[in-house]
Amino acid sequence: MGKLKSGFNSSRNKMKLSYQKRATQTDILSDYLELDHPYASNFRTTQDISNVIHVEVIDEDDINITPDTDAWRKGRRVIELEVLADNPDCKLCGLPLHLKHAVKINECGLGSILKIMCMIRNCNHLNNVPTGKRHGRIWDINSKVALAAIHIGLGEHHLNAFLSILNMPTVSHKIFDQRSKEVGEVLESLAEESMVEWTEKEKTLTKECGGNENITVCVDAGWPKRG
Repeated sequence: MGKLKSGFNSSRNKMKLSYQKRATQTDILSDYLELDHPYASNFRTTQDISNVIHVEVIDEDDINITPDTDAWRKGRRVIELEVLADNPDCKLCGLPLHLKHAVKINECGLGSILKIMCMIRNCNHLNNVPTGKRHGRIWDINSKVALAAIHIGLGEHHLNAFLSILNMPTVSHKIFDQRSKEVGEVLESLAEESMVEWTEKEKTLTKECGGNENITVCVDAGWPKRG
């Protein structure tokens, strides 16, 4: 057979062109997402470091925590304004701190601690500024997000997919499991108390209507199509 005529595409060539077109569309989408969602693609832009002055940051334990980038500025966080407003001053010298002087952020699920350097001469204290409340060592926001997931029927993977789209830190399996057990025990306790309370009320109402304490109960426990 002779050569194929110009303009004729075999099924293999059509598939190749389709892949090329799809790859081009993906590159365009990746460039757009890069602006707000830096981990949405494998492409990274090279930062201009020509005017950077390297300054080492050492914390109170003589550990070098010099940031390589402004990673703490990326993405979104859950912040309780009251907590942030109550921690505006340096713990050592008492002078005001500035958020722009933060050098690092330590995250635990959706809770986080900003490490903000006091830039006053002869102080340079590294302050730990929390972004939310805690009960003991547990962040309230992590308990809240586990309660929300149970309430609306989200699992760990669905929850983290939702958070990642918002460009927020995700919740580890360990945190999600522990906080789900924490709030689950409270929910079970409240449900038990509610059942006992309303059972007694139902008995009282039945007696007032001339009946006895033998109450017939009908329960629909089917849940074939959640949501």
